[in-house]
Formats: sequence, structure tokens, C-alpha cells
Amino acid sequence: MTIDKAIEQTIEHMQERIRAYTETITPTSSEQKREKMQRRIAECELAIQALREQQKRQSGCVWCKENGMVTHNGQHYELFCSYCGRRLEVEGKVNE
Repeated sequence: MTIDKAIEQTIEHMQERIRAYTETITPTSSEQKREKMQRRIAECELAIQALREQQKRQSGCVWCKENGMVTHNGQHYELFCSYCGRRLEVEGKVNE
């Protein structure tokens, strides 16, 4: 399974949880239960946002897509792109 696929599945799961939490809030729910579910929904939304950012970072930027190697003239210099944060390839190994 690729990282992108795992991220998409996790996002779908979090969206399902948001729907389930939303359905548990009824007009007769106690204020405490309503607040608890709203906190859980906010946590899921934050997790989705972080996963989307990770997914965007995984795709890389123009620089690291063209020149995404950790070595330059045989010298090790960076593990992550300084522009987008994507993990770069190490010694010819393809990013997973």
C-alpha cells in the first residue's frame, strides 16, 4: 500500500467518525455530551487537515521532483527538501 492510499483511507475513516459523532448529537443530548462530541469532531477535522498537508508534502515541489537526490557531487547534504519538506531519495532508493 502506498502512503497516498493509506492517507486517503485514514481521511475517509476520520470523515466517517465525524458523521457518526454528528449523528449522536440530538436536541435532547445533554450539554456535556454535545460538547464532548463537538471536541471529537474538531479533533477529527484537525487530523484530516494534518493528513492533507502530509499528502501535499509527499507529492513534492518543482525542485525536488527534478533534483530529488540526497547526494550532490557524491556529498550527502539533505534528507528533506528545504522548500516543501518532502523526504528525498537516499542513495538512489526510491521514496516509499
